[in-house]
Amino acid sequence: MKLKLLPKFFISDEPPRKKFEDYLVDTGRKFDTKGYKKIVILDTETNGVRKANDDLLSVSIFNPSTGICYNRYFPLDMQPVVLTSHIHGITDNDLVNELHWTQEEVDKIIEYFDLKNALIFSYSGGQGTFDSSFIINYCKRCMKTQYCIKFIFFQYI
Repeated sequence: MKLKLLPKFFISDEPPRKKFEDYLVDTGRKFDTKGYKKIVILDTETNGVRKANDDLLSVSIFNPSTGICYNRYFPLDMQPVVLTSHIHGITDNDLVNELHWTQEEVDKIIEYFDLKNALIFSYSGGQGTFDSSFIINYCKRCMKTQYCIKFIFFQYI
């Protein structure tokens, strides 16, 4: 006689993960990109200017030819509170229940925005490396991978 065991259950303190599509927003604003269909605009918001010591708070990727924008907040890791709300308007409440990127989500971003073939614009201080350096540091620290680095920032490296 073979015994049937019940599946293992566990209680997680982690909130449910949102679907990739939940982060996509149709801005209703499309722009003529003069025949360049593969243009995206990248922006980050941070909790300071020190890539090794300050948190990446959000990433936005906008496709001007479709009007679709990916907006994503991240949980605090390095600091206990948001210190820079006066600059970008992101508050502690905005980050409640946010989770870190997964490799699966990063892969979907790459595919959805065709980042391997896109021309990526980013208004960024620090000789144009501010946004990329925060994302690179985030990936190393929170995802334990550098894969997400190579697809987005091969233009800058």
